[in-house]
Amino acid sequence: MLVLTRRDGETIRLLLPNSDEIEVTLISGGPCRLGITAPDNVEIERTELTE
Repeated sequence: MLVLTRRDGETIRLLLPNSDEIEVTLISGGPCRLGITAPDNVEIERTELTE
């Protein structure tokens, strides 16, 4: 399991093998911890690192 902390406006992008994407963005409320379990062929990006 990958655990990430997100703050207001920060986004995580899940890149699926069929070229679909899922974005999760924290809208408000302060820090939030997310636990993500995914198959090895799913890429997980922290968008602040790819900008």
